[in-house]
Amino acid sequence: MMDDVRERSVDDDTFPVVEDHIVPAAGDDTPSAWRRLVIYLSIPAALGIAYFLIHTAILHGGIQPHTVMEVLGIFLVLVVGIFAAVIIGKPASPVGKFPAMDDVVPAMEDATDSAVVDGPYLARRRSAVYWGLAAVLVISYVLLRKSTWQGGAQLHTIMEVVATLLALMVTAMALVRFYSKKNNTFLFIGTGFLGTAFLDGYHAVVTSKFFAPYLPSDLPALIPWSWVASRQFLSVLLCLSWLAWVREQRLGKPGRISERTVYLTSGILTLASFLFFAFVPLPRAYYPEFIFHRPEEFLPAFFFLVALIGYLRKGEWRSDVFEHWLVLSLIVGFLGQTVFMSFSGQLFDMEFDAAHLLKKVSYVCVLTGLLVSMYSSFRRAEESTMILARAYGMLRTEIAEREHAEEALRGSEERLRAIVDNLVDGVITIDDTGVVQSFNPGAERIFGYAPDEVVGGNVRMLMPEPNHSRHDTYIADYLTTGEAKIIGKGREVEGRRRDGSIFPLELGIGEMAVGGHRMFTGIVRDITERKQAEATLARRAEELARSNADLEEFAYVASHDLQEPLRKVQSFGGRLQTKYGDALGKEGSDYVVRMRDAADRMQRLITDLLNFSRVTTQGQAFVPVDLARVAREVVSDLEVRIQETDGRVECSDLPTIDADPLQMHQLLQNLVANALKYRREDAPPVVQVSARIVEKDPPSAYAKPTKMCEIVVTDNGIGFEKQYADRIFGIFQRLHGRGKYEGTGVGLALCRKISERHGGTITAEGRPGEGATFTVTLPVNHPKIGATTS
Repeated sequence: MMDDVRERSVDDDTFPVVEDHIVPAAGDDTPSAWRRLVIYLSIPAALGIAYFLIHTAILHGGIQPHTVMEVLGIFLVLVVGIFAAVIIGKPASPVGKFPAMDDVVPAMEDATDSAVVDGPYLARRRSAVYWGLAAVLVISYVLLRKSTWQGGAQLHTIMEVVATLLALMVTAMALVRFYSKKNNTFLFIGTGFLGTAFLDGYHAVVTSKFFAPYLPSDLPALIPWSWVASRQFLSVLLCLSWLAWVREQRLGKPGRISERTVYLTSGILTLASFLFFAFVPLPRAYYPEFIFHRPEEFLPAFFFLVALIGYLRKGEWRSDVFEHWLVLSLIVGFLGQTVFMSFSGQLFDMEFDAAHLLKKVSYVCVLTGLLVSMYSSFRRAEESTMILARAYGMLRTEIAEREHAEEALRGSEERLRAIVDNLVDGVITIDDTGVVQSFNPGAERIFGYAPDEVVGGNVRMLMPEPNHSRHDTYIADYLTTGEAKIIGKGREVEGRRRDGSIFPLELGIGEMAVGGHRMFTGIVRDITERKQAEATLARRAEELARSNADLEEFAYVASHDLQEPLRKVQSFGGRLQTKYGDALGKEGSDYVVRMRDAADRMQRLITDLLNFSRVTTQGQAFVPVDLARVAREVVSDLEVRIQETDGRVECSDLPTIDADPLQMHQLLQNLVANALKYRREDAPPVVQVSARIVEKDPPSAYAKPTKMCEIVVTDNGIGFEKQYADRIFGIFQRLHGRGKYEGTGVGLALCRKISERHGGTITAEGRPGEGATFTVTLPVNHPKIGATTS
């Protein structure tokens, strides 16, 4: 099952993971019986060899049992300490308790990134360690070469017993690592240290006088040459491990050397070494006449050097902890052969014992690398298991969430069905052949059909001609060409009810894919009432147009026919007063004056009415208008009145906006003149004109703010009560009689109409005896600039 079995790849070997247990995959190259036998026999073989060496050394080598037991005790304590450190350092993972995936995966990714970032630094640091180690060993030899140290057979035997046990431990761990992760490097190292363990054991045994009579060579020759055999065997196998890697990199899997070949070759070489020493007399091992007293040591040193250069060129020491320790072991082995053992002048001298000690140090380096590498592998495996277990839990959570989502979806579908069924609009679904798939109650109310009368039939039954006969052609053309004439757009068409009546409807069609099939959904709305309202509105608009035409005709008559008699009344009234003033007497002259004043007021009223009507009918195009220039012109026009009232008009910086220039002049002139007219008797009028740009909040969240210009006209006149703030903008509305303040009551109404034509507003605030403030708000930029508006 997907929930239980996952796969992961580890160096070309695939392992299915069942929950948190890792088992070999079917068909994997698992160890055969004879391979298992090698592993199973390694432990009893190691114990047997250790017992044989100790027993022989005690009985025939003169070594005290107490000394041997203490050495082995120290060795075992060290081994147990190493394993305890690994076990204690290994993080515990309680069953059923795993870190969150969000914590583990980023931690692993951070570790990988850190390794990449710290790679150059780590490589430099390890390279320094290599050079430092080599320098320490060379300097140590220089300081110790004059030492008079002289060991003995007892110390030599103890060291070789320890070396044998270390080699066997390296063998066991390397082979276990090989069979857990098929890598020929570990195979060659494991077999190399296995043969070396036997040869080290033989090297320890030959120091006993018990075997002297059975061997063809004396101890002074046998001990050095058996040492060389052990070192030669290990150096060759380490060199071959690098060459096997080169071969595998070049040829791939076919380049792998089989386990049988490695085991067989190693066994034959080990057995040949034993037979060689048993039957062949050995030459002398020391040559005091040479600078290097033991020149034979350079042969294994050569192979150690080749292996060292090969692993350094391989480059994995920069990141792989095992190969780092392997390089350290090769450095120690190479320098132990060349710097120490090659200068040994006799058995058990300082160089002799130091080389034996360095050999064990090199074994410990390899063992440390294996321990740390295996610990890292265990930790990575555990982290992988934790991640997979967490992923399994997340998968189960996701399944539960999907089930919950499906349940919510079913509920959503039910709610959607309820919404569709209760829509006022009709919702009709058809397939790509025009066959109706669904027909909601809204459509039933509009067309008068029951759903079972329509579903399964062609949708053209709901259409009058010509769409009735052409509908299938519309769908076929769309499916062929992909050109949408109606789909995705709204349009008005005609529908046919069940009783045959034709009515207007609004239709919107959308396309969707259901189960790999193309479907079309139409939303229909009966617009009969709207069409009737539109017809009524059209009639009213026509009537309004006729009324506007009558108004324009009236304006023409008012501007010509009505004003001409008024001019005659004024003209003849003036002549009558001039020629016959004395004959008319005082009372008659007063009647003439009143008649002329009435004619003047009538003419001003007609003029104001004409200006009021022309705001929308004869407005100029909107252009950029410099309000500062307009204000200066207004002050110039009102100069006489300002002087007569001893007043003052102060204008601050005014902006440029899109507007009708003539109407802006009318607006400012009316406001300033109004302020001068309604002044207080105890103070000269002071009028202040200012402006600022503000941003008006947009009508919706998707619209941008609108820049508005606020024009403020403030005076110190008589003011007005708060309740009259709206009334003063009405036409013919006056707060004072004509006897006190002249005027027709049209000026402020004209200002409001100009503001509204520009898409703005005008408001007023006042306090009796303190003055008034008029605020005109107009758009800075007008969308119809360059065109007239009405």
